[in-house]
Amino acid sequence: MLRTILFLAFYAFIAKSLVLDSNSRANIHPGLPDASTICSSRRSFVDGFLLPVMAGFLASGPTSVASATTTALDKDSTARELLGPFSALQQFDTVSDIPAEFFANRRSIYAFVERVTDGDTIRVRHYPGFSIFNQPVEPLKGKLSDKTIKVRLYGVDTPELAKNKNQSSQPFAEEAKEFTKKLLFHQKVVVTFLGKDQYGRAIAQVQTIPVSTLGGTLPPKDASVELVGAGFAEIYRGKGAEYFGLKDILEDRQTRAQIEKRGIWSLGRAWVSAAEEKKRRKKEAAEL
Repeated sequence: MLRTILFLAFYAFIAKSLVLDSNSRANIHPGLPDASTICSSRRSFVDGFLLPVMAGFLASGPTSVASATTTALDKDSTARELLGPFSALQQFDTVSDIPAEFFANRRSIYAFVERVTDGDTIRVRHYPGFSIFNQPVEPLKGKLSDKTIKVRLYGVDTPELAKNKNQSSQPFAEEAKEFTKKLLFHQKVVVTFLGKDQYGRAIAQVQTIPVSTLGGTLPPKDASVELVGAGFAEIYRGKGAEYFGLKDILEDRQTRAQIEKRGIWSLGRAWVSAAEEKKRRKKEAAEL
């Protein structure tokens, strides 16, 4: 009886969690299911997925739950769509685990930022179930390369850090890293996949999660837009550049940063772009 009561409470909690506040939901990028989709699909999801899983649990425990879950997902496309990247059944440990359709359809996941490598590169751990459970997350212990997704922020280039003792970091490279760290490190974020680069990293939009306050809801922050606006990144204009339809916003932020001489733009003609610095380092390495 106790097991039944506990599971019924858990079931009610999940069903309630599916009805999200439309205002806060609208602040998250369209790559995630919106409130109208969730509300219109809720009955199908509950009837086609949660009830069968609940029945399996009451029947004979965890084994039946696993079986009922698999069967329900196989039969109910609504359940698959609603659970999508948030399902505990769908964990992406590395970039190679992410299905091609996530890039093709610009799908999003919730994740936890485990490392900031430099101003425009981070490692995130996929966080399925965030919208349902929202439990605290502990930093990962162990080898990050096996359990995290390497992400390159879309549309921007930050100053180059020194890669070895014979190199010097570009001006504002450390500041750019610290800016990204302050914004994202050990934070839950929304990652929208846009493609892969030549190094096997996921090119993605990374947004902070909207935060509810007494005065309302603080909107999400796009890491790429924030970096450009602060003068710690320039717009990436190389081959295969991806702007996610936000190039005009990036251009506007960069123009303002240039006018106000923020960050890298305070250097005037002394500033060397990250792209030029990479070419210089590559040439230097070839001559050794």
